[in-house]
Amino acid sequence: MESIEMGIVDASKLISVHGCWPSFHDAEILDFHIWRNHGAISLEYPILTTKVHVFIGKPDTQHALTTLRFERVQDLTMHGFNHQNSVYGISIQPRSNGGFSICFDSALGMGASFDCSVISVVDAQLCTADAILGSAKTE
Repeated sequence: MESIEMGIVDASKLISVHGCWPSFHDAEILDFHIWRNHGAISLEYPILTTKVHVFIGKPDTQHALTTLRFERVQDLTMHGFNHQNSVYGISIQPRSNGGFSICFDSALGMGASFDCSVISVVDAQLCTADAILGSAKTE
């Protein structure tokens, strides 16, 4: 069976920083941005990007900041976005008809679920906790 990251565009960006595809256990959702992608010719489904603080190793050992993009988002439910937004994990399951089902499993704060057709890693980088906090405050 193929690993889920094989179906994610530019997954290597996150794998090169993390060493493997992460479970996102104890990750924190810093930004959750949704916009409708209204093309000139046809109406497209929404696009969602999220900025995620990912721990590498034990919490507070190393920190990574990654931005994920989900295209053609459908059936979105989201709740509880607050001051922390930690998750037990981000589940990515392939759908039988193509695309993915996504679940942000809330530990404290935000939880969400939706379907999408494409997932891509926009950016992934090692950084300090202070840099992550500064990023969250300035954007």
